[in-house]
Amino acid sequence: MSEDFLFDAQGDGQGEKVREEKGNLRRWLADPVLWVKDHVDVKLARYRSAEDLDYWLATVPENRHQWLRKNRSKLKFHAQHSYQAEALRQMANPGYYAFQWANGTAKTTTAALFLLWFLDTHPGGKVVTTAGTWSQLTQQLWKEIAYWNERSHGTVINDVGVNATSINIGPDWFAFGRAAKEEQTFEGVHGKYVVVIMDEAKAIKPAIFNGVRRILRGNKEGFFWWICLSSPGSPSGPFYDITNGDQAHRWHVSKCSAYQSERVDLNQINSDAEDLGESSPLFVAMDIGEFPDETEDTIIPISWVQAAVGNTPIQKGISTMGVDIARFGDDETVFVRIDGRKASIQESYSGKQLMQTTGRIMQYAPTVNKVAVDDAGLGGGVIDRIREIEAEKIMRDGSNIKAINGGTRAYDTERFFNLNAEMMWSLRRIFEDNYRSENMDLFAIPDDAKLIHQLSSRKFEVLSDGRIKLESKNDMRRRGEKSPDRADALAYAWWMQMRSSTTNKELMSALVGATDPESIGARVRNMDF
Repeated sequence: MSEDFLFDAQGDGQGEKVREEKGNLRRWLADPVLWVKDHVDVKLARYRSAEDLDYWLATVPENRHQWLRKNRSKLKFHAQHSYQAEALRQMANPGYYAFQWANGTAKTTTAALFLLWFLDTHPGGKVVTTAGTWSQLTQQLWKEIAYWNERSHGTVINDVGVNATSINIGPDWFAFGRAAKEEQTFEGVHGKYVVVIMDEAKAIKPAIFNGVRRILRGNKEGFFWWICLSSPGSPSGPFYDITNGDQAHRWHVSKCSAYQSERVDLNQINSDAEDLGESSPLFVAMDIGEFPDETEDTIIPISWVQAAVGNTPIQKGISTMGVDIARFGDDETVFVRIDGRKASIQESYSGKQLMQTTGRIMQYAPTVNKVAVDDAGLGGGVIDRIREIEAEKIMRDGSNIKAINGGTRAYDTERFFNLNAEMMWSLRRIFEDNYRSENMDLFAIPDDAKLIHQLSSRKFEVLSDGRIKLESKNDMRRRGEKSPDRADALAYAWWMQMRSSTTNKELMSALVGATDPESIGARVRNMDF
């Protein structure tokens, strides 16, 4: 790459100092890791040692961690080498770079350090950053940039500082964040040195990738870096295409599993394997760092689920709760609450008596508009006891605690085999709507590994009469899955949100459509409030 932007000596007394600074700049340009060592207080992430890995593997059953055992010889384990340093050195030269790294391996830190190096060593350089959601961009990538700038010294960025989503060194020397909304927002960025960074690229839509290609068309005479970083999601979309699909040959692709990184505790990986199952789409993406096998019969694709994690929904609404009652020893009783469009797990446990669960429901009930309680199996005993306790209140005011039995008839009997299928399909729709929305701010779930796994691992089938039927829990157990208690509780809570909305729509329709002046609808409509 040309170094013609290196400044020239000015003045006789400054010649030696300028030559020294030129020499440093050449070193830093050639090796970003040297720049990091000279300017940033950071220990770059290393590979795990082969000795530590083999010692740990000897302590776990031989039938566990089969992917690792099968691929052990192909993976790098070397405690003296840093995979983060390898990535930074690779990106010293312009090009297309895709980092398919597992969770917890310092992807965003790598992007932040590269950005700081680039701006400090490329006068007139321009950086465009984006991410799957605005919150990912502002709360993750740009917070990392600000954090590492604070831990750096002797850089041009130290003099100007880092704003919320921008760095402004000069009129044509800057970095900024743009929401991943429309491809047109990525037009008009031209210059000799241009970088585009896409964090959590698996959630970025094809239109945005097309927008970046527009920048390329207008940057023919310059030097261009296109950097995509992400853990995997569903095996489709632009990030899959550039790392594993028909565009991968154009990209420098780097992969790193959690097993390889010293940053990820091996015991945590083992816990994930036990809790989720090694074939779980979430475990494959989060720990192995590969794209999971995802078939068309998966009811909620993992990319849709991941897109809802940690969002800040714009829509407000009522508060509902779903309670799934544990049936067997390892099953959980789970309380999931939805406030408007934001879900949270209030509590979960195994082994408590049904009457204790009844007491907890009675405590939660006054805090929400509606509570849906699993009425199948052991849940029937809980509902019976609640009805005894609330007998007088039910006669007087009605109850906000509703019994739900997923095995009963669906409301839409032509489309769904039973209520379970209808409820889960309703949940699927909000995940899809959120994923396809402009800002992915229609629905939010907590960053809970068990919930994410349960949502993304359940399957469905279409019967010969066209109705949708959910995979039974017995069938799930036969393929090694546990009961999806957290997902069911979320589905119950969401169903209460939807039924409340439907009831309100039906009421408004009745009021508006009432033509008989003596009908209840017309009389209510004409009342003074």
